[in-house]
Amino acid sequence: MKISSKGRYALRLLIDIAENERAGRVSIRDVAGRQEISIKYLEQIVPHLTKAKLLRSARGAQGGYSLAKPPEQYTAGEILRAVEGDLSPVACLADGKNLCERAQDCRTLGFWTGLHQAIQAYVDGVTLRDLMQPSPAEKKRSEAMYLLD
Repeated sequence: MKISSKGRYALRLLIDIAENERAGRVSIRDVAGRQEISIKYLEQIVPHLTKAKLLRSARGAQGGYSLAKPPEQYTAGEILRAVEGDLSPVACLADGKNLCERAQDCRTLGFWTGLHQAIQAYVDGVTLRDLMQPSPAEKKRSEAMYLLD
């Protein structure tokens, strides 16, 4: 399993909206500028997130996007699945049904199942609120600025 730029950008998009929606709905143009992602690419991601009811949209002069629920109620897993689809490491575990004819005799199935469970537990254990926390580099810059004051 490899997370595409669509998945990575979906996380960045929702983090940006969560951090900036206090001033009202957030425009894709503003997110694109702050995140250095093309507007056209974000416009391809947004429909997946609105269809999954992770984003609300409004048209018009005061239009834009807002989160559908508080950041602590989103998991990285649900965001990634909304844009990437299934996050299984192998096709036989996709969609929760193993239709492989060799499943009964597969010596690697336990390994793949364990990896699948670890991936799901990890991505579903990280919230959007968690992702909004400053990165280690940001914390260091903040500390350095504090020491210079």
